[in-house]
Amino acid sequence: MLYRAKTKVGVLRGGPSQEYDISLTTGKHILSLLKKEPLCEEYEPVDIFVDRDSVWHISGAPVTPEEAVSRVDVLFNAMHGAYGGDGRVQGILDSFAKPYTGTKALGSAMALNKALAKEHFKNLGIKSPYFKEIKIKLDDDVEPIAHELFKSFPMPVIVKPRSSGSSLGISVAHNFHELIDALEHSRGFSEEIVVEEYLTGKEIISGFIEDFRGQDLYNTVPVQVKHHGKSGVGASASSGHFDWSSKNSGIYDYEAPAMITDEEKGIIENAVRSIKESFNLRHYGTFDFLIHPKRGVYLLEVNTQPSLQEEATIFKSLSSVGVKAHEFLGHILKLAMGKK
Repeated sequence: MLYRAKTKVGVLRGGPSQEYDISLTTGKHILSLLKKEPLCEEYEPVDIFVDRDSVWHISGAPVTPEEAVSRVDVLFNAMHGAYGGDGRVQGILDSFAKPYTGTKALGSAMALNKALAKEHFKNLGIKSPYFKEIKIKLDDDVEPIAHELFKSFPMPVIVKPRSSGSSLGISVAHNFHELIDALEHSRGFSEEIVVEEYLTGKEIISGFIEDFRGQDLYNTVPVQVKHHGKSGVGASASSGHFDWSSKNSGIYDYEAPAMITDEEKGIIENAVRSIKESFNLRHYGTFDFLIHPKRGVYLLEVNTQPSLQEEATIFKSLSSVGVKAHEFLGHILKLAMGKK
């Protein structure tokens, strides 16, 4: 029998962003799946660790990005946020003409910039919560900025860094003093901050996979998420929002499929398709929605590099229709390599 060399998959994880730990967890799960049957029969994983200073490593030894890329056939981008999810690492990989998973540079940058993304939602006729974008330098006095916001913006509000994923740096402020704390908290992640009206309702995560289950664009089953956790700045338990802790610990309640109407499901699917085409997203992605009981469906944000840790919502969605994690991973790798 002829021997067939395995495809070497470089799993990029880590990076200089605030989402370093989340990326390590995502990458660990991807590596684990590649080492098990049936994927291990076709693929050989290569752990490419990027440290907080953006230095790439293989087997503990520093390497240049070019050297790392030269050792593999395809890359699975398991990084999130700045560097790994904002288009920078995608630009590096494009310069070497090496196939990799996920959306390319421009679409990644557009999606991660929350203010820019929301302007595109509006232009496409997709509802998103009212917001203001502000800039607070590290040496600025936050209190007068909070005063202006408090006078002009209906409370409560959600305060979030402009370009951060995985729900990092997000707080809910119900009064003036909480607003100051929330602005201080978000400023620790980014000087550019988005202040958004606070809406309540069903929190839904849905998304897409390209060329899957006989469909050019497969809409993943909507998942309703709820969370456990501590309240306060940086964790929105008291607000009922699916926060960083819940999203990345895997400790949350969920319904898959979500109990929503056919009309709501249709609005979600149309929004996913419109944003996917407008932002030129590829391979897979997830979208955070909120369904207000009176005002309907709102799109909150787009995730081109969603968490893929073991308890991630995308796996909850796929499991509800009988798709295993290794099937998803194998499919995404084939998309990246142009084998679908």
